[in-house]
Amino acid sequence: MSATQPLTYQSIQVCAIRVTRLAATGAPLTGSATGGYIGKAPIMVKLTPDYNAGVELQVDTGCGTIAAYYKAPDQLKKYTISFELTDLDHELIEILTDEPIVSSGGLTIGHTAKRVAACSNVTRNGVGLEFWSKKWNACSPPTGDQYWYWALPWAFLQTGEQTLENNFATMPIEGYLQENPLWDFGPWTAGKWPVAAGTLDASWGVITMPTIPTALSGYTTIA
Repeated sequence: MSATQPLTYQSIQVCAIRVTRLAATGAPLTGSATGGYIGKAPIMVKLTPDYNAGVELQVDTGCGTIAAYYKAPDQLKKYTISFELTDLDHELIEILTDEPIVSSGGLTIGHTAKRVAACSNVTRNGVGLEFWSKKWNACSPPTGDQYWYWALPWAFLQTGEQTLENNFATMPIEGYLQENPLWDFGPWTAGKWPVAAGTLDASWGVITMPTIPTALSGYTTIA
């Protein structure tokens, strides 16, 4: 084991989500009153690698045995993401998916689905995503940093299949990730990908962190 790495820990649960609205270039929309959102825990977050299978070449003998075989390396195309929200949080759903909110008397009371195909005027710039999960050590939380911080600098999302039944309804969100050099270390002043760790030059990354942000009700200015 590397002498520079401390003890490793498990990751359990997911306790917070933070969203950053992005411009078409991928740059964070700082200064906007609706540019950010800090939400309560989603139920789960799933990151899935999507590979393009490398070509396979094979020559068989007339007796049915393999004479020669070659397999090119698989190539990573992208990561897909899916998670579920515990609440029907209309402003959080809007900033994640661009599904328009419905307002009455200055208050958000709901949201609508996107219009289909050519009828839609929504521009999908994507968002920056951050999640926090608990660190765990065998039977108890560790001393020191209490959380794993997951940074996903550019996500393109939409709502998934929804079910209304005799049970608690959740809001499924799904999409894909890509790299974002303009996200840099993250635009928030607290709890972000640190400069010491270097630029996040990947679709996602995870590091240790001492705290999580406090969930707020509604949009917030990035700070």
